[in-house]
Amino acid sequence: MINALLKGLQPREADVLRRRYGLGGCCSETLEHLAGEYGLTRERIRQVEKEALARLSELPVRAIRRSLDAHLALLWDAITRSRGVLLLPGLDGEMLLVDQETRLAIEIVYRSLVQWLGSFVFRTDKGWFTDLAVASNFTNMVSQVRRVHLAGLTQQPGPAGRRAL
Repeated sequence: MINALLKGLQPREADVLRRRYGLGGCCSETLEHLAGEYGLTRERIRQVEKEALARLSELPVRAIRRSLDAHLALLWDAITRSRGVLLLPGLDGEMLLVDQETRLAIEIVYRSLVQWLGSFVFRTDKGWFTDLAVASNFTNMVSQVRRVHLAGLTQQPGPAGRRAL
């Protein structure tokens, strides 16, 4: 599906996206590596990538969205390792568990991973949750642990209060 969309791009744009996202079984390549091969700056390669994604997002992407939606539960389980919770700042590392083509599809349809997550889960300052009640309970639990920890730090005895062994 993604390869068919890439055919509508300029050859350099398609190549940059394939190589940046590691499509076709390759590892994703850095901006610096691609810049060296094309004789351009890293910033220009980043711009080519951004322009290509913008062009793809203008296409009718209903089929891609339907495919992502159909596999939503599997993707969420992969990202969260079946925990149902994605804590901050683990987002980037956890996305490595999703194949490159799916990551590119998310970028095309939703423009960013955060927007994609926001379309089906709740976000708090601690992370993403599928259930608002779980998010609330988790946030309360973290606050309680923090209060207990801080209280313990303020009640530690000074040097005179230490016991001799």
